[in-house]
Amino acid sequence: MLTFDWYWDQKDVDKFNKSIDNAMTDLHKTPEAACRWAAVKLCESLSASTKVSSTLRPIVRNPLFKASDDGKWTKAQARQAKGDMRRARFGVNRWKPTGEKFFQPIYRTGRYGNIRFVEKNGRRFAKDLVTKEWVSVDGGATNTLGGDASNFINHPKRKIRNSGLAKKVWQWTRRNIVAGGVAKIDGVPEIASVLIIRRFDFTTIKINNNLRYASAAFVGGKKDEETALVRASDSMEFLIDDKLKKATAY
Repeated sequence: MLTFDWYWDQKDVDKFNKSIDNAMTDLHKTPEAACRWAAVKLCESLSASTKVSSTLRPIVRNPLFKASDDGKWTKAQARQAKGDMRRARFGVNRWKPTGEKFFQPIYRTGRYGNIRFVEKNGRRFAKDLVTKEWVSVDGGATNTLGGDASNFINHPKRKIRNSGLAKKVWQWTRRNIVAGGVAKIDGVPEIASVLIIRRFDFTTIKINNNLRYASAAFVGGKKDEETALVRASDSMEFLIDDKLKKATAY
């Protein structure tokens, strides 16, 4: 059987288990083989439900330059912060292990940060807020703004080191359904595991995804995680029907 700490509608669970039974009845798979096949299909569905994040963090304006909605940071404080040229004009948003968002400034972006960066139709541009000049900064091109604009666009703080990690975890579990084991992916230890438990006449496969934002990485819509069990079942039933048709074809 498959065990998982996840909520799915009972009718979806029943449909999934029925597909496992059909694999044993119609394809003559052993209970263990049918269980493994179902686990593979489920991991494929969850992988398809998981988005791959951008490799670069968006550039955002320093939030201290605007009063907060809760009133803790006033307009007067925001004006004072904006006039303090020691503060970075721009930076990126990052997240703590607790899930709390925080602003990480990027300094030395050229003339005390008097440059605005935008992306349009896949191209990147910078505007000097003093001279009002717009220039392209794609490809590290040199321009009248010097190297500041291009260096800011490609600043190391923008790079997301583990982009695509959530999808990689499900892909790893899919590949390790047979052997089991503990995953170390992109330098992150024990991020997932597949435990195979054999007891007399049944086998249990337990899949653990320890990535804290695994649920937040789902894409939603038709590939929502809540439909993953049904999609896995549908895939199994399609393959079962296809093999039965081929077996009975003249």
